[in-house]
Amino acid sequence: MSEMSSQTVRELFPEGPKDWHDWPCRWSVGFNLTPWTCYTSGLLEEYNRQSLTTILRTLFDPKNQDIYLFYQLVAVGFTPALKWYARWPIARRGKAENIERRGSVDGIYPWENHSDPTLLEISNTPFNYDDFCYTGPFHTKFTMRVGGRTKEEVTNHWIKCVRPVRRLKREYELL
Repeated sequence: MSEMSSQTVRELFPEGPKDWHDWPCRWSVGFNLTPWTCYTSGLLEEYNRQSLTTILRTLFDPKNQDIYLFYQLVAVGFTPALKWYARWPIARRGKAENIERRGSVDGIYPWENHSDPTLLEISNTPFNYDDFCYTGPFHTKFTMRVGGRTKEEVTNHWIKCVRPVRRLKREYELL
């Protein structure tokens, strides 16, 4: 995963929840690996993006449909007190039973881990892909993962964050 600039949520994602606005954060890019993909440090540099507009333009660009990217808005210098995450398709809100407790993420070494600092993650993943088995032609599925302190808050945050994403997706589809 590649790191980008360090600013506040207000600067990088002004449409985000107001209680996040003063938090220091940065956008980072990463790739979802499949048996048919290979990534290099050059790709990390090529897909670095500094704004939500350019991130979404990259994700929704049909020529990038086979490059499974994720962009994360992550807290810098602290771990946000987010207990829950909702990961739902951008096209529709998911079910409450799909809200998960925040887990830890691996560190540099196998014995290291820490709390996930992600506030928001937007990704494209293969839709017709299960357990590393090819199950037919791939179609890309766009998902968004958002954090919150309670299940109700995570749902409200997800709804607030998905609105500008959906709006920009519709604009790009018209181009």
